[in-house]
Amino acid sequence: MRQFHAMSCLPLAALVLSLVHISHGSFDKPPQPPLFGKIAEKWKELKYGPIHQFVLDCAASAEPAPTYTWFKNGERLAQESAGIKLMSDKGNNSQLEFSSPAPEHEGFYHCEAENDHGKAKSTVVHVTHQPPTPVRGTSAPTFLKGPGINLLRAGNAAKFYCLAEGTPEPEIVWLKNGEVIPEETGPELVIHNIGSKDVGNYACNASNIAGYEYKDAYLNILTVSAVITNGPQDQIVSKGSNVTMKCETDGYPDPTVMWFRNQTKIDPDDTRYRINDATGDLVIFGAKAEDQGTYKCTASNHDSSSKEGILVVKSKTEIINGPRDLSVQVFSEVTMNCSVVSDLSEKLTVIWKKNNVDIGQNVYSGDQRISHDENYSLVIKNVTLDDEGTYTCVAFTESTVSNPATDSGLLSVSGIPPILSKLTSESVQVLLEESDTRLACQVLEGYEAPDISWFKDGLPLEANDDFEILSGALSITNAQPLVSGEYACKAVNSWGSDSLEYSLLVRQKTRILSGPVYVEYSHGTEVLLDCVVEVDPALKNSLDISWFKGDTVIEALPSSYFPSESDTIYDYESDEEPRFFIHTNHSLEIRQLREDDIGMYKCQASTELEPLLRSEPSEIYLATEFPFWIIILIVIIMIILLVILCCFWKLRKRQKGKGYYGVKDIEKSGGKHNKSDIYYTTEDGDSIMNEQDNLPLNSSTPTRTPIFTPKTIRHLSNMDKSAGSVGSLLEDDEFLKRGMDEDGSFRERYAD
Repeated sequence: MRQFHAMSCLPLAALVLSLVHISHGSFDKPPQPPLFGKIAEKWKELKYGPIHQFVLDCAASAEPAPTYTWFKNGERLAQESAGIKLMSDKGNNSQLEFSSPAPEHEGFYHCEAENDHGKAKSTVVHVTHQPPTPVRGTSAPTFLKGPGINLLRAGNAAKFYCLAEGTPEPEIVWLKNGEVIPEETGPELVIHNIGSKDVGNYACNASNIAGYEYKDAYLNILTVSAVITNGPQDQIVSKGSNVTMKCETDGYPDPTVMWFRNQTKIDPDDTRYRINDATGDLVIFGAKAEDQGTYKCTASNHDSSSKEGILVVKSKTEIINGPRDLSVQVFSEVTMNCSVVSDLSEKLTVIWKKNNVDIGQNVYSGDQRISHDENYSLVIKNVTLDDEGTYTCVAFTESTVSNPATDSGLLSVSGIPPILSKLTSESVQVLLEESDTRLACQVLEGYEAPDISWFKDGLPLEANDDFEILSGALSITNAQPLVSGEYACKAVNSWGSDSLEYSLLVRQKTRILSGPVYVEYSHGTEVLLDCVVEVDPALKNSLDISWFKGDTVIEALPSSYFPSESDTIYDYESDEEPRFFIHTNHSLEIRQLREDDIGMYKCQASTELEPLLRSEPSEIYLATEFPFWIIILIVIIMIILLVILCCFWKLRKRQKGKGYYGVKDIEKSGGKHNKSDIYYTTEDGDSIMNEQDNLPLNSSTPTRTPIFTPKTIRHLSNMDKSAGSVGSLLEDDEFLKRGMDEDGSFRERYAD
């Protein structure tokens, strides 16, 4: 234990509360441990001689009244000491009378007050002829806040506070019943979940080298009138059995329990009975017929309470609590009661039957789901539909085997009605056409397995191209507006049904119907670009239209907008008026067209269900002069191609073997041919060869040109060359060339 300074470490008042078992009967005042509430002086001047006699007083409040003991310098004072007389006033207080003070009376005095609930120590008084002198620069502790009385219900938390000041800073020590509480040196003491063991005197001692300050308080529990929480019940028991009659109590102080049988108090020393001091229960050993009667339990503290029950002792076999008609669900556990009383001197046999067939035989053998408990009750675990039936408990002893006690009860087993998972989102689903969705219909419970059906607008729904009925859901693919409606999923089995309802709304996709337009730029004119949008009527309010030039949004005003002086929606220059306007049909109007308006324009549409949708771009373009040099180039190229074609035609004509011999002068001059001109060809025709020239030789304008074909030449080659025929001319090309070179033509027509 910590040792204190002679002045500061003084015995401090404390109270130990031992919960006392209250004697029979009641009392007027609740118990209270001793408490020294008055702060006494800490020193008394000692002056010698009878003329300076004085008294030290010790008075504590307590219930019942305490006894007092005096101490000097920590040692107990004898009843009579030299020059000191001990006086008391029937427990209200105690005094030490110093009738003739002397030097030997100098010392430290205190008293202790104690009753059945605890003990308290008073403030220590220093009796001396010389008053104590504090050290310079120090000051004795004083309380800013001292501990107070705690009077609480059991189970609450008690708190004591101790705030002190002084120089040097005081040291705080907490005490319970005069003993230092280890490791408690803070300004707050907390006691959790208080009970009778915590009741007592708590004190705070604040000390330093200049002195000390001490104050005590107590913790007590609020009194609660005695009450019986679980009293004796009516019982029917077997002869020879041990019987327990309950008497559980509550209250503060702890109630005293007494038992009565037929208004006669039961002697606790009677060996046939036992009263449990901790619980208050009464045990009757080997119950006999004469033990029957009414048993009453009485609980008392400053108040009292009582309850009673009737005990019946049976010697004949009897079922006092048999099976009852029960209705349970599958997979549950059920107990069929069969409480039996009989003469315990005989062996008791209890069997169970289902539908008049012994359980444990035939089909029931080895079934671990079905068992008996210690009270002969039948316990069925994991109940199935097959367990339904009539159960009979049969009880008998050796003397009653021919007339057994029986009791029956009907067990009805039902399946589990289906339960569908509740909707985690809104029951109304809105989606865009051509979207896919699933309507959930998940079965959480249900035995036997329920049948699932889907309905649309109250009519049964069957799988088709639009709907697919899956396990736990209805799948809808490529939804169209006609799919909209009220949908319901219904789960049904023999034990009940459950359903979920949905509202499905399919909205038409938004479409931009306007095609692109191309407008030639003309300064100062007006341009109107259309944006015709087809939107579902239900989405019309959420439709948002914006216009873009390139990727930049156009800040446009409504076409009905008329600016005012205070209008600051758009920050235009003072000399510029708005030029972009959007009409009610979403068309974009551009007024006073400028060159910087040239570019690509698109309108953008969106709704609450759809992402951004943009139109094909329209364009305002700047016209350019037609490039005439391209036409000139094309003409030149065509002339060159024409010349090339003519040359190619001449060459092909030459290759076919047609033309005139020796007529260069005529061809160049564009003159006419005469009969002496020779025209050659590779064509083979008798009609040509046999042609006769009937014109006179001297005719100046021949109508036909002499023609030599390959057949003509072959004919001439076969002629007699010596006769000066034409064949002699064909023999040698050189001869022909010379003839044509000499005079440019033949004057004769050579023929057959």
